[in-house]
Amino acid sequence: LAYGPLLSEASARLTFPTLTHFRLVRIRGYRRVFAHPHLFLIGQNVIDPDDPSLRLASLSTEVDNERSSSSSRCGFVAAAFDVELDDDQRRDFLSRELEYEIVTVPFYDLAEEEEGTGPIVGRGVMCLRGSDEKLP
Repeated sequence: LAYGPLLSEASARLTFPTLTHFRLVRIRGYRRVFAHPHLFLIGQNVIDPDDPSLRLASLSTEVDNERSSSSSRCGFVAAAFDVELDDDQRRDFLSRELEYEIVTVPFYDLAEEEEGTGPIVGRGVMCLRGSDEKLP
């Protein structure tokens, strides 16, 4: 699932050129947050933690603790798409996203979500904000 720059199909295809079935969906029971610096990007010198602009927060999600996921009014639009990853690509993804908790969540059809009662139409991978305690 994509909920940042990859919301655009053109942008998503830069990262996943062979993706299929691109569509916009609704995620319920979670919210998007800029919560922490992206350790991988700092380690690769893509961003500078000493930059005075402080533009280094990465986007992740967190659970809406006020309600269960199925009844929560909290949510956001995301892009869902199918992509085949081989073992090396999957391993690279997980090593790049160490500071996140990788979870699988349900998503809902955007067109049927006006009242928040639409059925689950699929499941996708999402990065939850992690914690320092879980880092190696």
